[in-house]
Amino acid sequence: MRLETNALVFSVSPHRSLERLDVRSIGRIVKAIAEAKGLDPTKWHPYLLRHACGTHMHDHDAPLQAVGTLLGHARLSTAQIYTRVFVGRMMRTYRSAHPHAKPNGNTSGKEPGNA
Repeated sequence: MRLETNALVFSVSPHRSLERLDVRSIGRIVKAIAEAKGLDPTKWHPYLLRHACGTHMHDHDAPLQAVGTLLGHARLSTAQIYTRVFVGRMMRTYRSAHPHAKPNGNTSGKEPGNA
C-alpha cells in the first residue's frame, strides 16, 4: 500500500482507504483516551497536545522558527507563546534554586534582568 497523504494523523480501516482525520475526530479520540485513563475529558483537547508539543520542542532547544513551521504557524509571532511558557518555567526554577531568591521572588523584588 502506498501512502499518498501529507496528513499527520489518518485512519486506517480494512474496509476503507486512508482518510485524513479532522480536528473533531481527533478531539473525540483524545477525550475518549482521557476518559479511559480516569481524567476529566473536558480538560483534554487536540490543542493541548499541540501546545505541549511546541513547548517541549522549545524547552529542548528547538529554534522558535522551526517550532512555528512544524506547527503550521503563518507568522513567527504566533509561535512566541512557547517563549513565554519557557520564561515562566525558567523563573520558577530560578526562584526555587537560586540561593538569594526568596520563595515568592528574589531579594530585590524585581525579576532578574529588569534592573
